[in-house]
Amino acid sequence: MLQLYYVERVDAECATKLQAFMDGYESVTPLTAEEKRLLPMLGVSMYFFYLGVQCRRFHNWSNVFLSETYLKRFIIAVVKRYADIHFPDGLPR
Repeated sequence: MLQLYYVERVDAECATKLQAFMDGYESVTPLTAEEKRLLPMLGVSMYFFYLGVQCRRFHNWSNVFLSETYLKRFIIAVVKRYADIHFPDGLPR
């Protein structure tokens, strides 16, 4: 699901594909209302986990593929977009 948010930039297309995925998934394994409520929060957590893995794999910050610019762009373009879609009023506490 997170990959879909990352690669599909048109919100309507993303929503259609996400619903098709969820319908297919739930045709095999239904999700409870609580699981559905938690999915967006787990998504944000996974993005930050992924960033942590990237950061731990580098011994210094001289790598051009993991730089302050990359981190800012990833957080703004990917994580913030995902959070804005699911939490328009801010992340739940």
